[in-house]
Amino acid sequence: MLTTLLVALLTQVPAEPGANDAALIIGIHDYLVVDDVPGATDNAREWYQHLTGKVGVPASRVFALYDKEASAENIIEQAKRAAAAVQAGGRLWLIYIGHGAPLVRTVDGKLLEPEGALIGVDAQQSAASSRRAVFRCRSCSSC
Repeated sequence: MLTTLLVALLTQVPAEPGANDAALIIGIHDYLVVDDVPGATDNAREWYQHLTGKVGVPASRVFALYDKEASAENIIEQAKRAAAAVQAGGRLWLIYIGHGAPLVRTVDGKLLEPEGALIGVDAQQSAASSRRAVFRCRSCSSC
């Protein structure tokens, strides 16, 4: 019984550590309105090489958006594709190099859990257009 269980568990472990993983890599150097983030696209391309090389994530399951490709709509679409591409026991990597900002929210005067915002390439300076190009992330270590 123990041997059968061990064999069953081992057959679910991928040969390579990242073989069942998928990733979405976003690198935005050249923003349309807000200040640029020098080196962001180069850094994102290095992450692509790292994930497909050392980590072993299959290139067919690494989705990358650089600069003008990283609109709010494209980020959402590619995030869905990347999430659907993760195989059993795999992880979803989200690598974002670009503008981020802390979000402070309160309800009835009480501070909610801190969140961060990831800023898409199509963020504008008006509040209405910025909302559609901003993505919230809980416990974001870089925001």
